[in-house]
Amino acid sequence: MKPDKRLLVVAGPTASGKSKLVFDWAEKHAIGIISADARQVYKYLDIVTGKDLPANWQLQFKTGQFPVWSNGQSLLAGYDLVEPGAEFSLAHYYDFFLSASQRFWARYQTVVLVGGSGFYLSGVLNPPDSLYVPPDLDWRTQADSWSLALLQQKFKQSFPRRWQQMNQSDQANPRRLIRAWEVERAKQAGQWRVPDIAWQRQVDISQLVLAPDSYHTLKQRIAVRVQQRLADDRLWSEVNWLQQHSYWSWVGKQVIGYQQIAAYLKHQDLSRLQADWLHAEFGYAKRQLVWFKKYFAQAEWHLLHGLQPAQVDFSAVSGD
Repeated sequence: MKPDKRLLVVAGPTASGKSKLVFDWAEKHAIGIISADARQVYKYLDIVTGKDLPANWQLQFKTGQFPVWSNGQSLLAGYDLVEPGAEFSLAHYYDFFLSASQRFWARYQTVVLVGGSGFYLSGVLNPPDSLYVPPDLDWRTQADSWSLALLQQKFKQSFPRRWQQMNQSDQANPRRLIRAWEVERAKQAGQWRVPDIAWQRQVDISQLVLAPDSYHTLKQRIAVRVQQRLADDRLWSEVNWLQQHSYWSWVGKQVIGYQQIAAYLKHQDLSRLQADWLHAEFGYAKRQLVWFKKYFAQAEWHLLHGLQPAQVDFSAVSGD
């Protein structure tokens, strides 16, 4: 017997029409929506990151943890969780997901997790045991100065059992060795907390990937998206506001779209801005596709042709 609660994961690269599809569903069905976009968690980054809320969606309330929007029958969370530049790890996102999903399942049968950030999607579906072990930046700085041979020697001496459990690839990878060291040290210090995945036994999970039928289609769709963003008068007001409130030094260096705008403010070549932004988004979207092909191979794939919006029946993929 299938559980009554459902989680529908809608994934796909940039400009695949994920948000529009889910918002269309939310007009016909009462659902809870949780965004899984690593750029949209930041406040004030609206136009470039594509927080494209339809006009009838309004901020309903802010809980002590996160804001919630509503169209009258459905709810959305996952936007505007933290200030730009604030620490927001996978552990933070997972805790947010647990809180938002439980709140939504108390009201709806189906929650839709929608986004293109594979890091968040995989973190929700398969949270690593090391989820709640934070990185130790001082330790990493020290370990980065060691040669691989010295790192391996010290690791074997400190954690011989863990060393024997690792495969050769992990043993030869400095970043994985350093992370494994952090995890083992946390275990020894009693600072180990396994992620709560009990909710998965109570939920029927299905996955849908929206993917272009070719790289040409992908680039075409992203080009339209970039043109639309540049034509939006609110874009430059947003950039000016971010500059005036001291967020720009972080945003202009860390976030695709804003990075290219930061360069444009120096060279003042609009055609170059459009080309650079398209190039960056396209490169990121190709990496997203590679990830989805590897980790969402068993999902239901819906191919997109040209600029046509995704047409997927909610009942067919949700089980309703």
